[in-house]
Amino acid sequence: MECDVTIEDMTDWSYLDELLPKALALRSQVAAAQRGAHGNAIPTGTSQNSHRQVMAPSSADGRSGSDSWRVLFNRLDFHTLNQRAGLEPVLVEVQDSRGRLLGGLSGMRDGDTFVGGFGAPFGGLDVVDSQAHNVAHVIEDSAHQLQDAGIQQIRLKMPPACFDAVEIMVQVAVNNGFAVERTDVTQHVQIASWPSEDAFLASRAPGVADSLQRLPGQDFAFSEVTDGRNFALAHHSLVDQGRQSGCTFGLSLPHLHSARGALNAELRLFQVLHGDALAGTALMYRVRPRQCLVLAWVDAESPFAGSSLLTLAHGVVTTSIAEGMATLDLGLAHDGRPRLAGSSNSGAVLEQLQRILPATTEARFTLVRKLA
Repeated sequence: MECDVTIEDMTDWSYLDELLPKALALRSQVAAAQRGAHGNAIPTGTSQNSHRQVMAPSSADGRSGSDSWRVLFNRLDFHTLNQRAGLEPVLVEVQDSRGRLLGGLSGMRDGDTFVGGFGAPFGGLDVVDSQAHNVAHVIEDSAHQLQDAGIQQIRLKMPPACFDAVEIMVQVAVNNGFAVERTDVTQHVQIASWPSEDAFLASRAPGVADSLQRLPGQDFAFSEVTDGRNFALAHHSLVDQGRQSGCTFGLSLPHLHSARGALNAELRLFQVLHGDALAGTALMYRVRPRQCLVLAWVDAESPFAGSSLLTLAHGVVTTSIAEGMATLDLGLAHDGRPRLAGSSNSGAVLEQLQRILPATTEARFTLVRKLA
């Protein structure tokens, strides 16, 4: 059965009850907001005057840095990569009565539906000021403007809770007419807790640091893919090994090349070589200045599979530490572990990976609201 690398159905709340105390607490807050239990503690949209602007590609300079305050998946350059017949990028900015930017929505218009996070793991809502009343202002003014443009439904694929202000954005959105349509389980690593690679190694369980330090002696080498030929080989690995594990990597090589050109350093491909053989691949996005997402990673079907995955995970983490990242989003989780595509996706390998990556598990919500 095929499965998308960025989306996995997760609607069994009992699974969250078992694995996600933090997500369960957030879910309870959301449910309470849906019942109106919060009253005015989390405000609904205000009626104060604001400046609202819907920008289509013809009137928005996505390359000028004007939308640099947005998450990567909410920027015009990213939407342009996913544009095709029948779809229109839409960016909404909301300012207060003094002209101060508060935030906005960004996504694709598909008929009478606005989708925030179209073609991405998440996206849609950005706030500059995360105070609850400002978040409510952004949501309500954006919704009014979209409705004026003929939109009848808004769907927002919210980021996981490791992103700033997401919990308050979810609660305010639910209190302003949104409902939880879907729940995914994700994991992230708090990179900011390690000031250096030495600190990271010292924080691991006994024996883990020694195992990681022995990997280079086993002829494993981690590096970033920079040339076109290796880029194509790494993409083939993502597609082929993903297929073997029952998943479909949905991004074509031409799409990745276009994304690499449009997004520049925000999209990166890493590899692990065993001698001259490609042993592992990871595709990573820098979605905010100090937050990265590993969209997909695989290790090769070979006798050294497993060690290659550990080398890959270690390399991604130490690169993130060296570049000053705060969090590393590992994407969707499965059975409480990172969800990987690759032939060595066995319990033993994943248990080793968990020892390297002390990940926090949390919920990622998709919210929907009818405007008609």
